[in-house]
Amino acid sequence: MADVVENFPDDERNSTRLVGLYTRLATTFLENRNFDAAKAEILNAMPIIARLVADRPESADYKTLSFNVRVNLATCHAALGDLSGAESAYLETIKTVEYRIRKDPHQPGHRLNLAGAHTNLARVYGLSGRIDDAVMQHEAATSIYRTLINRFPQNNQLKKLLADSHDSFGELSVQQSEYEIAEVHHLEAFKIRDEIQDREGVLESTEHLAYLYWKLKRYADAIANFERLIANLTEQFGASHVRTMGKQNDYGLVLAENGQSEAAAKVFESIIAARSAIGANESGDRLESYEDAASLFETSLPELRQGLGEQHPWFKSAMRGLAEAYTKLDRIEDALTVHRELLDYQLTAAEAADASAITLNDIALMLLTHEIESLRDPKRALVYAQRACELKEPVGGGDIWSYLDTLAMAQHKTGDTGAAVETQKQAVSLFPDGDSQRADAMRRLDEYEAALKAENTPPDKGGNL
Repeated sequence: MADVVENFPDDERNSTRLVGLYTRLATTFLENRNFDAAKAEILNAMPIIARLVADRPESADYKTLSFNVRVNLATCHAALGDLSGAESAYLETIKTVEYRIRKDPHQPGHRLNLAGAHTNLARVYGLSGRIDDAVMQHEAATSIYRTLINRFPQNNQLKKLLADSHDSFGELSVQQSEYEIAEVHHLEAFKIRDEIQDREGVLESTEHLAYLYWKLKRYADAIANFERLIANLTEQFGASHVRTMGKQNDYGLVLAENGQSEAAAKVFESIIAARSAIGANESGDRLESYEDAASLFETSLPELRQGLGEQHPWFKSAMRGLAEAYTKLDRIEDALTVHRELLDYQLTAAEAADASAITLNDIALMLLTHEIESLRDPKRALVYAQRACELKEPVGGGDIWSYLDTLAMAQHKTGDTGAAVETQKQAVSLFPDGDSQRADAMRRLDEYEAALKAENTPPDKGGNL
């Protein structure tokens, strides 16, 4: 298309027609997620738009067009993994909008665009591992949304954007292991969404809270939020919808972790029953229960992989469910294959240059405690646990003990029990008062100290008279 420019007369009318052609093509490519092609058309349009703006600086339409094209270019950069390019495009967008605000400070649309640019830049920084920068951008966006809501208190769309910002802020806080801050933001997002009756948003905030509390082992809170989430999903989509059953599966896992095995079994039975209700063949026969469970996860995995990606918690949860179903069906080789594949996905995330402390700690713990003994690898776990602590200790946080607890386990299982004792003592000393998990940490410390004592006690050779 680039050679078409040479065949167009250099006048405003034909320039706008050519820009319209490029931008329509770019929009079509964006809608079809062909970001390379969209980026090419946007880059074709940009010099022509720049010339139109220069020739007609008083034209608000051309400036708006320039702004929208830059936003789309940033979207392409981000989708293609070019985070540096996305950052540059969003920073340029922010600069442009700030200039427009100075020229017309009473136009609320400019401030809304500025908040959106800050939000998008925050996402880019979050993907780049620049969490502090991402937090600053979210703070800027949140401040703008609050200012606009004060001016337009009945505007529910502004309130929804504010809730989105709070939830994003909460996710960033989780990446920093700032769980108390994450909880505050997710609760505020839920409150806003509930007030404006944003049903899909309520689901999103409830889901964030459920998984946050599960991560913190605050089982009562996690269970309450999973129950609310599943009730809403069942109402909106039905009990047999893959999204509903996925949340039921995780709810069952939470119940099982909390020692409520009978309740967990009933949840898993309800998933199987829901699947059976839609999985009957023409004769009305039903598959055996675990076969039906395997069928559920085999059906949902391709959809989850395509829609959410292999690093998404829902996808990993479905993988674990499939492995469990194969195990119950005595399809041990199939279960082992799924376990290995799931482990590979998590190792890939841990090997990334920007892997977070929580990702490294999680994979270290998995390599130490995997239910399939042949997949355990304490030496490799030790490397990840050390990296996790190196990242976590400078920023601190109330859960630093859990990282040290994992490191101590890795040290013990690789033969350095003396170091394990010292590390575990440090972990125990950092537990907050009244924490229910302190007893487990103390038990592990006793185990390591007993092992160290045994190592240092010479064997009784016998023969004493």
